Amino acid sequence: MKGYDLCDIHKKSLSYICKSDSKLCCEVCLKEKHEHCGIIVLLASISEETCKTKHNPTMEIPRLQNEARLLIAWLSSVEAGVKKNVESIPARLNEYRFALLKVFDSEAQKINEKANEMQNSTLKEIKKNRKYCEHVIEKSEQAKLSLINMTKCGTTPQKVISQYRIEAFRNKLQSLTDINIVSLHLEHLNLLEQIALSSTLLSVHAETPDTRPVQLFLNNVLELKQNKHETEPFLSGLDFLPDGRLFTVDNYNKKCLIYNGKLEEVGSFQLSYRPQSVVAVSEEEVAVTSGAGYKIDFLHVSKSNEITLIRTCKVTTRYGSICQKDGKNFVVGTIDDTRHFRIVSQSGEEKDFSIDFQNKKYALDTSACTYIRDRDKVALTDRYNHTVFIYDTKTNTKVDVKDDQIRQPICVAVGPFNCIFVCSNGTDSIVQISPLGKIVASHKIDMRYPYSICFSKDKTRLAISNSTKEEIKLQLFKVVV
Repeated sequence: MKGYDLCDIHKKSLSYICKSDSKLCCEVCLKEKHEHCGIIVLLASISEETCKTKHNPTMEIPRLQNEARLLIAWLSSVEAGVKKNVESIPARLNEYRFALLKVFDSEAQKINEKANEMQNSTLKEIKKNRKYCEHVIEKSEQAKLSLINMTKCGTTPQKVISQYRIEAFRNKLQSLTDINIVSLHLEHLNLLEQIALSSTLLSVHAETPDTRPVQLFLNNVLELKQNKHETEPFLSGLDFLPDGRLFTVDNYNKKCLIYNGKLEEVGSFQLSYRPQSVVAVSEEEVAVTSGAGYKIDFLHVSKSNEITLIRTCKVTTRYGSICQKDGKNFVVGTIDDTRHFRIVSQSGEEKDFSIDFQNKKYALDTSACTYIRDRDKVALTDRYNHTVFIYDTKTNTKVDVKDDQIRQPICVAVGPFNCIFVCSNGTDSIVQISPLGKIVASHKIDMRYPYSICFSKDKTRLAISNSTKEEIKLQLFKVVV
């Protein structure tokens, strides 16, 4: 046996199998680690008939070796990618520095031009006002003696004339102080505001993260098969739970499914309706939308993968896509409503964004949205117009993203660098778009008609499913930035 019949740790004979942990045990292992396990089997008690070959070494060892070599190749590619990214940092920093300097030089030129313009107009106005002041001094000096005598020795009308003449001199100077000098002061303040605005612009540029294509490495694939007494599966919604499990909703078969990191099904729950989308609310809670019903269901997901209905929130609009806006609210995509996306609280309260939407309604499966929390932006897909709209909810502006790489865009998710990753159903790819609407990359994937997409909370894993009646898949990717 060359030692294969001995415990790796205690070097004693392997005499038991712990069925609970699927481990071979010696007597010491049994006492130290498996004493309280449920099923312990003595090796000597296993019959020849029971001992059927589970793994054929002739087939399994080469397969294991091949998987190990593939893993080494993948690790080598990741290592090369890391080195390449690190080596490219100085060049990227220089590019960023030159871009900032270019912005700074442009703003500096504008400020200098404004300053020179203000200086010329200000000096001209100062010269005019100074001459006016000198004129007041000269005229008042000439009238000084006459006005004094009129006040002291003149008749009543003469005294009144003297007072009005002095008041006229005062009013002239007062008008100069109230209007002309204040105007000059405001021009100076406007220049300071211009400098402050330029500084803000530069700071925004400085805070804008670098957006570059991510690398997607296929980690696992699950081919979804039609079970007996069920129709073909269609995972219309996906989201990662905080602990890494993947929660999905099967629209056609009206149920929820939980998968572990190996894409093994570990839990399920039957629904009475067709679910449309899902979002993880907390460690053990998810929210599910019904495209046909006016409700949002909240489900509890235990650590042992048991799913139970907690509560149902009645709403006034039919909702498809759903994502978290903050700790208390969701951003939801509407169905057959001119308000293309809305805000719904966890208690079911509905609110509208201050957005001027185009007068259009989206039917089921023709649009989806996601929220970029750091930018207060909402990305909305228009499937049959082959467009992704990026709405700025603060300024009520939008960017239209149209490109030959985007065909029939449907579900979207926010990934690294706050980029938008959209399923391009018509090109079998995932298109990466920057928050400003620039196409960063198009990632071709081995899947027909990608439909649903989600990122893990740390943005290191990506899950994608498709909408087809043939080769229905759920794919898991490693994301490298």
